[in-house]
Amino acid sequence: MHKKNVRDRLILSLVLSSAISSALIVSCTPAKGESAERVSTAPLGVKTCIAEYRTIPEEVSGFGSLSFLKKVDITSSQEGTIKSIERREGSPVRSGMILAVLENPQIELAVGRARNAYDQAVAALELARARLLEGEFQSEAKILDLEKTEAELAQARREYQEQERKLRDQEALFAAGGVTEESIRSARFALDASRERLRLQEQDLAIRWVGLRVQDLENSGIAVPKTPEALLKARIALATTTLRAELRAAEARLDAAQKELESALLAQKELTILSPMAGQIAARYMEIGERVKRDDKLLTLMDTQSLYATIPVRERDAQRILPGMVARLDVDGAAGSCTAQVDLVAPTADNQSFTFLVRLLVDPQGVQKLRLKPGMFARATIKLGSERKILLIDEIALADKQGDRGRVFLIQRNQAAERTVKLGDLYGSSREILEGLEAGQVLVQKPDIGPGGLKDGAYVEIVQ
Repeated sequence: MHKKNVRDRLILSLVLSSAISSALIVSCTPAKGESAERVSTAPLGVKTCIAEYRTIPEEVSGFGSLSFLKKVDITSSQEGTIKSIERREGSPVRSGMILAVLENPQIELAVGRARNAYDQAVAALELARARLLEGEFQSEAKILDLEKTEAELAQARREYQEQERKLRDQEALFAAGGVTEESIRSARFALDASRERLRLQEQDLAIRWVGLRVQDLENSGIAVPKTPEALLKARIALATTTLRAELRAAEARLDAAQKELESALLAQKELTILSPMAGQIAARYMEIGERVKRDDKLLTLMDTQSLYATIPVRERDAQRILPGMVARLDVDGAAGSCTAQVDLVAPTADNQSFTFLVRLLVDPQGVQKLRLKPGMFARATIKLGSERKILLIDEIALADKQGDRGRVFLIQRNQAAERTVKLGDLYGSSREILEGLEAGQVLVQKPDIGPGGLKDGAYVEIVQ
């Protein structure tokens, strides 16, 4: 059995050797019109690619790194000694969170003094109000007493008039001999005494009305009211002018004391340093127990949720990018992509690279979802318009590039045919061809193979 298998294998080998020899003889036989030199040269094995139309989105891409948009240096508004620092480098913080606490005994004493002065001013104001109220009552009582005196004076005038009438009657009787001379003399003396008392009462009343008269109201700039009730209030206000001034002075002192207290409390409040925004502690410059002066830097806080990417773009692309355009951001090390928005296009180009910098604001939701951090490397793609159809070849099919021109080799009947093409943009590993090729043509990949590279008319064979 073993000998039979060996014999079968030998027969199969002889058959295969005969077939290969026949094939070599046929392949080496010159075709009609071919030169002997061509037949004797072995074909050069090459790999190929095809020029084809592809639909390319109208967009521009660039690489850059992520940076934080907001950075705040936390400084001390007051002098003091650091009592505590609640956060260290890398710690996340919320807006309004306590970052550090300072101690300053002088500020605490100033708060106590200001509070005492405020309490005294409150008491002085209450006293001034009480005095004004008492003065208004006294003034009203005085005015009512004066009005009562005026009524009594009017009654005295009527009594005097009655005495004058009686004296005239007695004078008539005296002339007729009806009364004695002594009686008429006594009546005359009593009338003179009543007249003098009436004059003194009028003078006393006039003296007591000084400061409350109508002309006093006018001289003080107070319009004379028409009704008795309003006139009474106006006279009371005139009589208590000094007390009202004292009340205003007490109110001013209270206002000053209140501002002084607020200033002291503000200084005390500034000893507790709060975070102005949410973010992360980037740096810490002081330790517990150190003495800090006003405006000394304690911490640096950065907003890790507000990130931006800066990418360079070519001059012609920069002209088409506008603020507000949406971009896709792919970040190395992040599982996925997120959106961003064009915030700024640099007004001037870089003198060395001749590119414009574009700043993209990253979507905060994408920052949280992908857990992005400043310093990460990102690729941004900005969509400029609708898709377009262009002719593309593999970049490795170009033999030589000079400006917007290049050389490629077509494969025609196992021969390499050189062509000069006009080049467009580069899309990944593919190059846009503007002129010189048609879709479906087969090109040689890596035409620089062999000594001196591939030549026009070279005999080639496609290999995989």
